[in-house]
Amino acid sequence: MLLSLLINDTYGHNMGDEILVAISKQLTAIVRNIDVVSRWGGEEFLVMLPTAELEQARIIAEKIRTLIEKTEFPEGLSVTMSIGIHQIDLDDGLEETISKADTALYRAKNNGRNRVESYIEEARLTKNR
Repeated sequence: MLLSLLINDTYGHNMGDEILVAISKQLTAIVRNIDVVSRWGGEEFLVMLPTAELEQARIIAEKIRTLIEKTEFPEGLSVTMSIGIHQIDLDDGLEETISKADTALYRAKNNGRNRVESYIEEARLTKNR
């Protein structure tokens, strides 16, 4: 699962850092003990859910998205989050899996932001065209 925000460009780097720290604490609190949360690039987070099926990942992603949307950050700022999810395919390595989640993330951004999209759904839509 890749999560992306638009913070630094909107609020500046100092405020962006404060918000990123607050979000990382929220992510760590909402996921399970076996899950892994890491910062991935400037304003992106990577969340690995090793035992979650795609639908479970979608539920967790929606909980995260809703939590971030409803949180009042420093100075009363509000933030939204776009999320791309993908269930690992045993034929794919880690890099390919992350790339597919990234593709879903960009789909979420292109479809209006503040939403969860899955690579599997995108593949189905592309296949049916």
